[in-house]
Amino acid sequence: MGTERTDELYKVLLTKGYPKELCAEIAYKNLNTDYTATRMLGYLYRYTEPRLEDV
Repeated sequence: MGTERTDELYKVLLTKGYPKELCAEIAYKNLNTDYTATRMLGYLYRYTEPRLEDV
C-alpha cells in the first residue's frame, strides 16, 4: 500500500491494539511520508502503552 516505513507504522499501531480503521488513517493518510512515519515510530517505541488520545 505505502512505503516500507508507513507499512511498518501500520503494523506497529495494530500490535498496540488500535482499531484497523484508525491505523490505516494514521499511517496511509496523515503520516504517509517516511519522515513522519519514522517520527511516529520513534514515539511508539519509546512509550509502551500510549493512550488513544496521545496517538
